[in-house]
Amino acid sequence: FKLKEMTSILHMESLYFVLTQHGKNLEDIISEYYNVYLKDRFGYPSLMLSLPKHGDWFTKCRLIYPEIESIARQYQLYVENDEIDPELLELSDPMKVTSIKSKLDVRYYKINPENKDIQLLLQLLFSDQTMLTYIDPYKENRYKNFCHMMMNVEEVPFDSYPEYERSTLNTLVNLGCIRIDDDGMIRVVDQFDFTLYKLLYDYGVIPSYFMYANNTGKIDVLLDKGWVLPSDNLLTPKEQDYYSYYLDNERFDDGPAYRNRYAHANKVKTSDDEKGHKYAYYRMLLLLMILMLRIEDDLMQRQISIGVSQVEFVGMTSQSLKVLEVYAYMQYLKDGSL
Repeated sequence: FKLKEMTSILHMESLYFVLTQHGKNLEDIISEYYNVYLKDRFGYPSLMLSLPKHGDWFTKCRLIYPEIESIARQYQLYVENDEIDPELLELSDPMKVTSIKSKLDVRYYKINPENKDIQLLLQLLFSDQTMLTYIDPYKENRYKNFCHMMMNVEEVPFDSYPEYERSTLNTLVNLGCIRIDDDGMIRVVDQFDFTLYKLLYDYGVIPSYFMYANNTGKIDVLLDKGWVLPSDNLLTPKEQDYYSYYLDNERFDDGPAYRNRYAHANKVKTSDDEKGHKYAYYRMLLLLMILMLRIEDDLMQRQISIGVSQVEFVGMTSQSLKVLEVYAYMQYLKDGSL
Protein backbone atom coordinates (compact mmCIF):
# COMPACT_ATOMS: atom_id res chain seq x y z
CA PHE A 1 0.00 0.00 0.00
CA LYS A 2 2.78 2.43 0.91
CA LEU A 3 4.52 1.80 -2.42
CA LYS A 4 1.33 2.44 -4.38
CA GLU A 5 0.69 5.51 -2.27
CA MET A 6 4.12 6.96 -3.05
CA THR A 7 3.83 6.05 -6.73
CA SER A 8 0.46 7.73 -7.16
CA ILE A 9 1.73 10.92 -5.52
CA LEU A 10 4.76 10.97 -7.80
CA HIS A 11 2.44 10.53 -10.79
CA MET A 12 0.34 13.44 -9.61
CA GLU A 13 3.41 15.62 -9.14
CA SER A 14 4.65 14.70 -12.62
CA LEU A 15 1.26 15.39 -14.18
CA TYR A 16 1.05 18.73 -12.40
CA PHE A 17 4.52 19.68 -13.61
CA VAL A 18 4.02 18.57 -17.23
CA LEU A 19 0.71 20.40 -17.58
CA THR A 20 2.25 23.55 -16.11
CA GLN A 21 5.12 23.34 -18.61
CA HIS A 22 2.55 23.22 -21.42
CA GLY A 23 0.65 26.21 -20.12
CA LYS A 24 -2.20 24.17 -18.70
CA ASN A 25 -3.63 23.97 -15.23
CA LEU A 26 -4.78 20.69 -13.68
CA GLU A 27 -7.36 22.42 -11.51
CA ASP A 28 -8.94 24.00 -14.62
CA ILE A 29 -9.13 20.64 -16.37
CA ILE A 30 -10.71 18.94 -13.37
CA SER A 31 -13.22 21.78 -13.00
CA GLU A 32 -14.07 21.55 -16.70
CA TYR A 33 -14.60 17.83 -16.36
CA TYR A 34 -17.11 18.38 -13.57
CA ASN A 35 -18.73 21.62 -14.70
CA VAL A 36 -19.07 20.87 -18.42
CA TYR A 37 -18.24 17.29 -19.36
CA LEU A 38 -20.63 15.58 -16.95
CA LYS A 39 -23.36 18.05 -17.91
CA ASP A 40 -22.87 17.55 -21.64
CA ARG A 41 -22.65 13.80 -21.49
CA PHE A 42 -25.22 12.89 -18.84
CA GLY A 43 -27.21 16.04 -18.17
CA TYR A 44 -25.85 16.06 -14.63
CA PRO A 45 -26.91 19.39 -13.06
CA SER A 46 -23.72 20.04 -11.14
CA LEU A 47 -23.12 23.35 -9.43
CA MET A 48 -19.96 25.27 -10.21
CA LEU A 49 -16.76 23.70 -8.95
CA SER A 50 -14.00 26.16 -8.16
CA LEU A 51 -10.61 24.74 -7.25
CA PRO A 52 -7.75 26.79 -5.80
CA LYS A 53 -5.09 27.63 -8.37
CA HIS A 54 -3.08 30.15 -6.41
CA GLY A 55 -1.68 30.46 -2.93
CA ASP A 56 0.65 28.33 -0.85
CA TRP A 57 0.06 24.59 -0.43
CA PHE A 58 -1.44 24.98 3.03
CA THR A 59 -4.03 27.45 1.78
CA LYS A 60 -4.88 25.23 -1.19
CA CYS A 61 -5.39 22.29 1.17
CA ARG A 62 -7.75 24.42 3.27
CA LEU A 63 -9.77 25.33 0.17
CA ILE A 64 -10.01 22.00 -1.63
CA TYR A 65 -11.63 19.90 1.11
CA PRO A 66 -14.92 21.88 1.14
CA GLU A 67 -15.13 21.25 -2.61
CA ILE A 68 -14.81 17.49 -2.09
CA GLU A 69 -17.57 17.56 0.51
CA SER A 70 -19.72 19.78 -1.71
CA ILE A 71 -19.49 17.31 -4.59
CA ALA A 72 -20.52 14.52 -2.22
CA ARG A 73 -23.53 16.48 -0.96
CA GLN A 74 -24.50 17.52 -4.49
CA TYR A 75 -24.57 13.95 -5.72
CA GLN A 76 -26.55 12.80 -2.69
CA LEU A 77 -29.16 15.48 -3.42
CA TYR A 78 -29.25 14.36 -7.05
CA VAL A 79 -29.78 10.74 -5.99
CA GLU A 80 -32.65 11.75 -3.73
CA ASN A 81 -34.34 14.45 -5.84
CA ASP A 82 -33.10 14.12 -9.46
CA GLU A 83 -31.90 17.70 -9.13
CA ILE A 84 -29.46 19.80 -7.14
CA ASP A 85 -31.18 22.71 -5.45
CA PRO A 86 -28.61 25.31 -4.30
CA GLU A 87 -30.81 26.30 -1.35
CA LEU A 88 -31.18 22.70 -0.23
CA LEU A 89 -27.45 22.27 -0.61
CA GLU A 90 -26.82 25.18 1.76
CA LEU A 91 -29.27 23.74 4.29
CA SER A 92 -28.06 20.14 4.04
CA ASP A 93 -25.92 18.72 6.80
CA PRO A 94 -22.25 17.95 6.20
CA MET A 95 -21.80 14.40 5.01
CA LYS A 96 -18.97 11.96 4.66
CA VAL A 97 -17.90 10.81 1.22
CA THR A 98 -18.28 7.25 2.50
CA SER A 99 -22.04 7.78 2.92
CA ILE A 100 -22.93 8.76 -0.67
CA LYS A 101 -25.63 6.65 -2.26
CA SER A 102 -25.94 5.47 -5.86
CA LYS A 103 -28.62 6.23 -8.45
CA LEU A 104 -28.89 2.47 -8.88
CA ASP A 105 -31.07 0.36 -6.61
CA VAL A 106 -28.14 -2.07 -6.40
CA ARG A 107 -24.70 -0.86 -7.44
CA TYR A 108 -22.67 -3.70 -5.98
CA TYR A 109 -23.04 -7.05 -4.33
CA LYS A 110 -20.64 -7.03 -1.41
CA ILE A 111 -19.25 -9.82 0.73
CA ASN A 112 -21.44 -10.60 3.70
CA PRO A 113 -18.99 -10.04 6.57
CA GLU A 114 -21.00 -12.29 8.87
CA ASN A 115 -21.00 -15.31 6.55
CA LYS A 116 -18.14 -17.65 7.41
CA ASP A 117 -18.55 -19.87 4.34
CA ILE A 118 -17.62 -17.19 1.81
CA GLN A 119 -14.72 -16.05 3.96
CA LEU A 120 -13.39 -19.62 4.12
CA LEU A 121 -13.96 -20.22 0.41
CA LEU A 122 -12.04 -17.11 -0.65
CA GLN A 123 -9.19 -17.93 1.71
CA LEU A 124 -8.82 -21.49 0.39
CA LEU A 125 -9.04 -20.44 -3.25
CA PHE A 126 -6.80 -17.37 -3.25
CA SER A 127 -4.52 -17.40 -0.25
CA ASP A 128 -0.86 -18.11 -0.98
CA GLN A 129 -0.52 -19.56 2.51
CA THR A 130 -2.29 -22.87 1.81
CA MET A 131 -0.41 -25.98 0.67
CA LEU A 132 -2.94 -26.95 -2.00
CA THR A 133 -0.57 -26.06 -4.83
CA TYR A 134 2.43 -27.78 -3.31
CA ILE A 135 1.95 -31.24 -4.87
CA ASP A 136 3.72 -33.20 -7.58
CA PRO A 137 4.03 -32.57 -10.44
CA TYR A 138 2.73 -28.99 -10.07
CA LYS A 139 4.75 -27.54 -7.21
CA GLU A 140 7.59 -26.51 -9.53
CA ASN A 141 5.19 -24.28 -11.48
CA ARG A 142 4.86 -22.00 -8.46
CA TYR A 143 1.18 -21.25 -8.88
CA LYS A 144 0.02 -18.29 -6.82
CA ASN A 145 -2.88 -20.13 -5.22
CA PHE A 146 -5.30 -23.03 -5.71
CA CYS A 147 -7.54 -21.06 -8.07
CA HIS A 148 -4.55 -20.12 -10.23
CA MET A 149 -3.52 -23.78 -10.45
CA MET A 150 -7.00 -25.06 -11.32
CA MET A 151 -7.44 -22.42 -14.03
CA ASN A 152 -4.21 -23.59 -15.66
CA VAL A 153 -4.21 -27.34 -14.99
CA GLU A 154 -8.00 -27.85 -15.20
CA GLU A 155 -7.83 -31.27 -13.50
CA VAL A 156 -5.74 -32.64 -10.65
CA PRO A 157 -5.66 -36.20 -9.25
CA PHE A 158 -7.31 -36.30 -5.84
CA ASP A 159 -4.85 -38.95 -4.66
CA SER A 160 -1.97 -36.51 -5.31
CA TYR A 161 -2.83 -34.93 -1.99
CA PRO A 162 -1.81 -36.35 1.37
CA GLU A 163 -4.58 -37.44 3.68
CA TYR A 164 -4.39 -34.33 5.88
CA GLU A 165 -5.11 -32.04 2.88
CA ARG A 166 -8.08 -34.00 1.58
CA SER A 167 -10.44 -32.63 4.22
CA THR A 168 -9.70 -29.14 2.87
CA LEU A 169 -10.55 -30.30 -0.64
CA ASN A 170 -13.76 -31.88 0.64
CA THR A 171 -14.64 -28.51 2.17
CA LEU A 172 -14.31 -26.92 -1.27
CA VAL A 173 -16.46 -29.70 -2.69
CA ASN A 174 -19.15 -29.04 -0.07
CA LEU A 175 -19.00 -25.33 -0.87
CA GLY A 176 -19.75 -26.17 -4.50
CA CYS A 177 -16.72 -24.82 -6.30
CA ILE A 178 -14.92 -28.07 -7.21
CA ARG A 179 -15.99 -31.67 -7.72
CA ILE A 180 -14.22 -35.02 -7.56
CA ASP A 181 -15.32 -37.13 -10.51
CA ASP A 182 -15.50 -40.91 -10.73
CA ASP A 183 -12.08 -41.02 -12.39
CA GLY A 184 -10.57 -39.48 -9.25
CA MET A 185 -9.84 -36.11 -10.87
CA ILE A 186 -10.55 -32.77 -9.22
CA ARG A 187 -12.29 -30.38 -11.60
CA VAL A 188 -13.82 -26.90 -11.36
CA VAL A 189 -17.60 -26.95 -11.25
CA ASP A 190 -18.04 -23.64 -13.11
CA GLN A 191 -15.19 -21.39 -14.25
CA PHE A 192 -17.48 -18.35 -14.26
CA ASP A 193 -18.01 -18.87 -10.54
CA PHE A 194 -14.27 -18.53 -10.08
CA THR A 195 -14.42 -15.19 -11.90
CA LEU A 196 -17.01 -14.00 -9.38
CA TYR A 197 -14.97 -15.28 -6.45
CA LYS A 198 -11.90 -13.47 -7.80
CA LEU A 199 -13.84 -10.21 -7.95
CA LEU A 200 -14.95 -10.70 -4.37
CA TYR A 201 -11.43 -11.51 -3.23
CA ASP A 202 -9.75 -8.60 -5.04
CA TYR A 203 -12.37 -5.88 -4.64
CA GLY A 204 -14.81 -7.14 -2.03
CA VAL A 205 -17.71 -6.66 -4.46
CA ILE A 206 -19.29 -7.82 -7.69
CA PRO A 207 -20.59 -4.86 -9.75
CA SER A 208 -24.27 -5.26 -10.57
CA TYR A 209 -23.72 -4.31 -14.21
CA PHE A 210 -21.24 -7.17 -14.54
CA MET A 211 -23.92 -9.63 -13.53
CA TYR A 212 -26.55 -8.13 -15.80
CA ALA A 213 -24.15 -8.34 -18.73
CA ASN A 214 -23.17 -11.94 -18.04
CA ASN A 215 -25.37 -14.18 -15.92
CA THR A 216 -28.01 -12.80 -13.60
CA GLY A 217 -28.91 -16.22 -12.20
CA LYS A 218 -25.51 -16.62 -10.57
CA ILE A 219 -25.97 -13.68 -8.24
CA ASP A 220 -29.30 -15.11 -7.06
CA VAL A 221 -27.45 -18.25 -5.97
CA LEU A 222 -24.90 -16.20 -4.01
CA LEU A 223 -27.70 -14.18 -2.40
CA ASP A 224 -29.63 -17.31 -1.44
CA LYS A 225 -26.50 -18.72 0.21
CA GLY A 226 -26.07 -15.49 2.14
CA TRP A 227 -22.58 -15.02 0.73
CA VAL A 228 -23.21 -11.52 -0.64
CA LEU A 229 -25.44 -8.57 0.19
CA PRO A 230 -26.83 -5.91 -2.16
CA SER A 231 -25.45 -2.39 -1.70
CA ASP A 232 -26.70 0.96 -2.95
CA ASN A 233 -23.60 2.89 -1.89
CA LEU A 234 -21.63 4.78 -4.51
CA LEU A 235 -18.33 3.49 -3.12
CA THR A 236 -17.37 -0.09 -2.35
CA PRO A 237 -16.44 -0.99 1.24
CA LYS A 238 -12.75 -0.96 0.33
CA GLU A 239 -13.11 2.45 -1.32
CA GLN A 240 -14.95 3.73 1.74
CA ASP A 241 -12.03 2.55 3.86
CA TYR A 242 -9.66 4.35 1.49
CA TYR A 243 -11.50 7.65 1.83
CA SER A 244 -11.92 7.25 5.56
CA TYR A 245 -8.20 6.60 5.98
CA TYR A 246 -7.23 9.81 4.24
CA LEU A 247 -10.05 12.13 5.22
CA ASP A 248 -11.47 11.49 8.67
CA ASN A 249 -9.82 8.49 10.38
CA GLU A 250 -13.27 7.28 11.44
CA ARG A 251 -12.31 3.68 10.68
CA PHE A 252 -8.59 3.96 11.41
CA ASP A 253 -6.37 5.61 13.96
CA ASP A 254 -3.20 6.10 11.91
CA GLY A 255 -4.37 7.93 8.77
CA PRO A 256 -3.59 11.50 7.68
CA ALA A 257 -7.18 12.63 8.53
CA TYR A 258 -7.07 15.60 6.13
CA ARG A 259 -10.56 16.71 7.07
CA ASN A 260 -9.52 17.14 10.69
CA ARG A 261 -6.25 18.81 9.75
CA TYR A 262 -7.52 21.32 7.21
CA ALA A 263 -11.30 21.70 7.35
CA HIS A 264 -11.41 22.29 11.11
CA ALA A 265 -8.63 24.88 11.14
CA ASN A 266 -6.79 23.09 13.92
CA LYS A 267 -3.64 22.55 11.90
CA VAL A 268 -1.03 25.20 12.57
CA LYS A 269 0.88 26.11 9.46
CA THR A 270 4.63 25.70 9.80
CA SER A 271 7.22 26.74 7.27
CA ASP A 272 9.03 23.42 7.47
CA ASP A 273 5.89 21.43 6.60
CA GLU A 274 5.40 22.86 3.11
CA LYS A 275 6.32 19.56 1.44
CA GLY A 276 3.76 17.74 3.59
CA HIS A 277 1.06 20.23 2.60
CA LYS A 278 1.98 19.84 -1.08
CA TYR A 279 1.64 16.06 -0.97
CA ALA A 280 -1.60 16.38 1.01
CA TYR A 281 -2.96 18.64 -1.72
CA TYR A 282 -1.96 16.16 -4.44
CA ARG A 283 -3.66 13.38 -2.52
CA MET A 284 -6.87 15.36 -2.12
CA LEU A 285 -6.82 16.18 -5.83
CA LEU A 286 -6.58 12.46 -6.50
CA LEU A 287 -9.43 11.71 -4.10
CA LEU A 288 -11.49 14.35 -5.89
CA MET A 289 -10.78 12.82 -9.30
CA ILE A 290 -11.63 9.32 -8.14
CA LEU A 291 -14.92 10.56 -6.72
CA MET A 292 -15.78 12.19 -10.05
CA LEU A 293 -14.97 9.00 -11.90
CA ARG A 294 -17.23 7.06 -9.58
CA ILE A 295 -20.02 9.57 -10.20
CA GLU A 296 -19.55 9.30 -13.96
CA ASP A 297 -19.64 5.51 -13.78
CA ASP A 298 -22.82 5.63 -11.70
CA LEU A 299 -24.49 8.02 -14.14
CA MET A 300 -23.52 5.79 -17.04
CA GLN A 301 -24.80 2.62 -15.37
CA ARG A 302 -28.02 4.43 -14.49
CA GLN A 303 -28.62 5.32 -18.12
CA ILE A 304 -27.96 1.74 -19.19
CA SER A 305 -30.32 0.41 -16.52
CA ILE A 306 -33.21 2.56 -17.76
CA GLY A 307 -32.64 1.56 -21.37
CA VAL A 308 -30.43 4.30 -22.75
CA SER A 309 -28.15 2.17 -24.89
CA GLN A 310 -26.11 5.01 -26.31
CA VAL A 311 -25.22 8.21 -24.53
CA GLU A 312 -25.93 11.29 -26.61
CA PHE A 313 -23.32 14.01 -26.61
CA VAL A 314 -25.56 17.04 -26.67
CA GLY A 315 -23.79 20.36 -27.07
CA MET A 316 -20.35 18.90 -26.43
CA THR A 317 -17.90 21.78 -26.64
CA SER A 318 -14.33 21.65 -27.84
CA GLN A 319 -13.24 22.76 -24.38
CA SER A 320 -15.03 19.89 -22.68
CA LEU A 321 -13.41 17.48 -25.11
CA LYS A 322 -10.05 18.72 -23.83
CA VAL A 323 -11.01 17.28 -20.48
CA LEU A 324 -10.51 13.84 -21.99
CA GLU A 325 -6.82 14.58 -22.46
CA VAL A 326 -6.23 13.69 -18.82
CA TYR A 327 -9.17 11.32 -18.37
CA ALA A 328 -7.14 8.21 -19.20
CA TYR A 329 -4.41 9.37 -16.86
CA MET A 330 -6.95 9.95 -14.11
CA GLN A 331 -8.15 6.38 -14.61
CA TYR A 332 -4.58 5.12 -14.38
CA LEU A 333 -3.98 7.03 -11.17
CA LYS A 334 -7.17 5.62 -9.68
CA ASP A 335 -6.29 2.03 -10.50
CA GLY A 336 -2.77 2.46 -9.24
CA SER A 337 -3.79 3.82 -5.89
CA LEU A 338 -6.76 1.71 -4.83
